[in-house]
Amino acid sequence: MFDKLQDGVETSCDLIIDLTGDTPLFTGWEKRDGYLRATANDIIAMAKIEREAMLLIGEFEKPIYVNFDDSICAHSRNKINGCSRCLEVCPAGAIKSLGDHVDVDPAICGGCGLCGAVCPSGAVQTAYPPSDQLLSEIARLLDYYTEAGGKNASLLLHDTNYGLELIEIIARYGRGLLQTSYLCQCTP
Repeated sequence: MFDKLQDGVETSCDLIIDLTGDTPLFTGWEKRDGYLRATANDIIAMAKIEREAMLLIGEFEKPIYVNFDDSICAHSRNKINGCSRCLEVCPAGAIKSLGDHVDVDPAICGGCGLCGAVCPSGAVQTAYPPSDQLLSEIARLLDYYTEAGGKNASLLLHDTNYGLELIEIIARYGRGLLQTSYLCQCTP
């Protein structure tokens, strides 16, 4: 019966399509695999969700995005409150305080890396993609560049939020990028 909302209901499912238009069921819902959301009167958004849902077939292995070392975490010891930066920045709600330590739920974590960026002790480290994989991909890109006759390559890693804007500013108001620059967009 869909007309009555109830608290405390538990269910097991692979996919949730939320057309309520109300507050999302989860914090950081944009990063939750299998949670699709739109307003029921938005035909375009509903068509997009339909396409996305149809592609979500089969199985996938969810990556572990962060490594957590509770032995160096500064959250709390002997019931004395300490650092709570990761708790405050996690948009997915994947980090919870469990008394003297925090717990990172890998099933909820969306891999944004904010927790690792604000952790003063290094207890939370971004783990995806693994650094050796990332470095080998960069080396492969530079090898292709060299094989194609390129020389003195420079690699500019940038994010999607601010990097493109800064590159446009450099091009418009500065001397621009070097011809040997290879741009690599990294999504957080």
